[in-house]
Amino acid sequence: MGTITTRVEGTVGRIVLDHPPLNILTIAMLKELDEAIDKLEREPLRALVIETPHRAFSAGADVGEHLPEQAPAMLRAVGQALSRLLRFPAPTLAVVKGACMGGGLELMLVCDLVVAAENARFALPEIRLGVFPPLGIALLPRLIPPRLARELILTGATLDATRARELGLVNRVVPADQLDESARELTDSLAGLSGSALRLAKKALRLGEDGLESLQGIEQLYLTELMAHGDAVEGLRSFLEKREPVWSS
Repeated sequence: MGTITTRVEGTVGRIVLDHPPLNILTIAMLKELDEAIDKLEREPLRALVIETPHRAFSAGADVGEHLPEQAPAMLRAVGQALSRLLRFPAPTLAVVKGACMGGGLELMLVCDLVVAAENARFALPEIRLGVFPPLGIALLPRLIPPRLARELILTGATLDATRARELGLVNRVVPADQLDESARELTDSLAGLSGSALRLAKKALRLGEDGLESLQGIEQLYLTELMAHGDAVEGLRSFLEKREPVWSS
């Protein structure tokens, strides 16, 4: 069964994350996401919404698929899908509720706009498993104050929705029962604008601000040095085995 569904409503496209309960991002799901984005790129859209009917936007990427034998494929899948989304021609909107962690937060970071429910929680917890988030490192310091970005990356701390709004990580925070209405207000405002103007405005915004320019080097560091260290594997395995990690350094 698929974990990604798409639909088009007028000039608004929708990608629905459908891997309950927590929308854990697997390699297979990321490939589906990439295919969905590729399909919708061909539509004359004025907005693309990323949303879910489930309790969490995404609690992150599959920890088991970060172990050395699958890490290269996972990083490729994340990089390909999210690079495509970052460069999507129309404005993109993430509609976030519940957990938005790790790879889920990276997915949110590549979107242009974010509407969050009051119960949303944001974190890059990879460091607690002995690894780090390549795409998050490439993008987060460009979106919030760099020292705060370093704190989140180096501690794995969690932000509530109010703090995320204060930092400029999200555009709007609303009660959970108003989330869809608030998102629709944004997409309605975009749908009434010139499609060509929106596409060119996005292209202009990307000039000189491509947060992916450093991603290749970060991913190489992840695969050649981080994954060669025993602590990375220990952190990932301890999570899967539901025990405390035993660090060697």
